[in-house]
Amino acid sequence: MVYIVYLLASVAIFGLVTFLYRILSKGLSRSAKGQQLTRFGIASLLTVLPFAIAGEVRWNLNLTMIAGVSVMWMLIFPFLDYVANRRKTTEIDNRMDFAFGLYLFGLLAGGYMSLSAIFPHWNALIGSSLAAVEMPLIVLAAFQVSYFAVYHASVDHDGLKLVLDTDANEVLEFIRSFPRWVVISILIGFIVLLMVWFYWNLLDSVPVVNLNWSRKLGLVVYCAGIGWMMFHGPRSPFRRSGLPRLYFEDQEHARECAGYAAACRKRRESLEIESSIFNPVGEGSGMAGGAMMQGRTYILVIGESASRDYMESFTWRPSDEGTTPWLSRMARGSKAVLFPHAYSCHFQTVPTLTRALTEMNQYNSKNFVESVSIVDVAKKLGMKVYWFSNQGHIGANDTPVTLIAETADRASWTSQTLNRRSYDGELPRFLEEVDPVADKLVVFHLIGSHFTYSNRYPASEEYFKPQGDDSDGYVAAYRNSLRYTDSVLGDIYDSASSKLNLQWMVYCSDHADLPDRRRSPVFDGFGKLRIPLAVVLSDDYVMKHPDVASAMSKNSNRPFSNDLLFDLLCGLWDVRSGVAPQSLNIASCLYSLDGASTKVLLGDAEVADDPNFTSESSE
Repeated sequence: MVYIVYLLASVAIFGLVTFLYRILSKGLSRSAKGQQLTRFGIASLLTVLPFAIAGEVRWNLNLTMIAGVSVMWMLIFPFLDYVANRRKTTEIDNRMDFAFGLYLFGLLAGGYMSLSAIFPHWNALIGSSLAAVEMPLIVLAAFQVSYFAVYHASVDHDGLKLVLDTDANEVLEFIRSFPRWVVISILIGFIVLLMVWFYWNLLDSVPVVNLNWSRKLGLVVYCAGIGWMMFHGPRSPFRRSGLPRLYFEDQEHARECAGYAAACRKRRESLEIESSIFNPVGEGSGMAGGAMMQGRTYILVIGESASRDYMESFTWRPSDEGTTPWLSRMARGSKAVLFPHAYSCHFQTVPTLTRALTEMNQYNSKNFVESVSIVDVAKKLGMKVYWFSNQGHIGANDTPVTLIAETADRASWTSQTLNRRSYDGELPRFLEEVDPVADKLVVFHLIGSHFTYSNRYPASEEYFKPQGDDSDGYVAAYRNSLRYTDSVLGDIYDSASSKLNLQWMVYCSDHADLPDRRRSPVFDGFGKLRIPLAVVLSDDYVMKHPDVASAMSKNSNRPFSNDLLFDLLCGLWDVRSGVAPQSLNIASCLYSLDGASTKVLLGDAEVADDPNFTSESSE
């Protein structure tokens, strides 16, 4: 009879956990739902297995607290993640938090029952040990709740890294920012909780008595087995749940950074390049080509999710009028060269920028670690490199970019400030921090038109209103984000031109977006690949390098994939090297690509496959 009760308990646990998982998730595929039915079914059986092994078990206060701690692990991260991000993301799937919570209950309950049965007279030591294991889990749960209460956000990579990197003085400053009575109350509350929790674990009697050795051995084997399953290997449930996942990804990121930085130094030492603009010098040697009163400035602006289909300067439609007033004005005045047939090599950020910022592209077999980056080239030419970003410092969609950014002489991220929405308009002020004497490359990484579009510009900058079929306002908000980006480009250009001897500025988006349809993680049209590419040249640059300016102007209607952005920048610096062949440099008269040979989707398609592209329009 007792085993039937345990079986029914496992069915009830399975139903409850599946229900909670479904309501705290978003955008689950059918296969994901089916997979979790199997996972939660097995986890539910493992949860009650130690009770079945022990036989008759008296439920007590200790088991109640074990259940409480396990439920906290299961629910707190998924609940806070869902509440904080349900309107910001299309997919929320914290399945391993639920599974690990079930395993955790089985492990703690099995360990408690086995120790109580083997050492029946050690109640105080067993209870204290159990409380010592539970308290860190409670502290982690309290940390997440406190973080949410203070910042109205769930813990993410940026938040966790900020906490882990905070030194003692910063901790004290943070504590002092709260009223003294709040700090004292929290401290007293924690001490009371600690004392009460230990007391409760010592209060009740053992749940199992007089077990035979086969049952005792069964409990020990169960604990060893489920413990190994929970914690062994990089794919363990522990590493894939909640805070541990963030922590181990941060640690992996740190290891990659160390290895990538070392590889960069080796590459720069062996890199052989020539340039008519620079005398190649050793890294960190300051000015190239002799002393100058004011260094030359070169700017790369990396856009986010910008589509040229909605930009008046590229594809004019009455509905798009006003999206790019600055860029349109620069093009009319022959200051900017626009490329109306530029495409992203992929529709996601990581594979795109991994190639756009390095010599790795769709036309060679290079890998990321071995590939020379644009930062490497700039430093080899004797420039200082600055990287200013309004995107996250680390994360699944930004790690390769961050690895490259951190090899710059200086890298700063606006989004390191918690509980505050940072707009791209904050980026131009970073130009005040660059060295005016040195030659330099300055990279700006915008958050641009990243979904949700209405969060990408201040409310005061709203220009377009929803019209017609745009009932949800997405298209209008998207156009507003493009217009705001255009104003940021103008601010960067004006500041650098007036104060920093700007030679050229390149603007290119990582990929595009389709604001008029539901966001999808799969490729659903070339509209996701049609990106803006614009190069603004100074009069001084055109006068000194007329051949480069002329070649780029003649090639402006040729197709281009942004994994060749590295080659374009090398071309603008007139770099002669095997890392940047002239046949892939759209600023060279030797550029050889056409619609049939310009690759997209990492080589799985060509620009000629785009129904909007015609060979006649690119001639």
